Amino acid sequence: MEIINALITLSAIVAAILAWVAKIRWAKEYAAAKDETIKAKEAQMEVLKERIIGLQDLTPPKVREYFLSMREQLVV
Repeated sequence: MEIINALITLSAIVAAILAWVAKIRWAKEYAAAKDETIKAKEAQMEVLKERIIGLQDLTPPKVREYFLSMREQLVV
């Protein structure tokens, strides 16, 4: 009976160690995935900032000028 108790205790210790190692590996993978998500969001924000700057340059006089130049090109 003592051997069975010792084997059960030993297997419980091994299972606990394996669970701990799995938890550490999962935490590292989660941190890496989170960092990649943050980098992707930052890149997306940069693209949106550039688009905002481009749209801020489209003032009504510039849009009118563009329209008139396109109309002239199409008539010719």
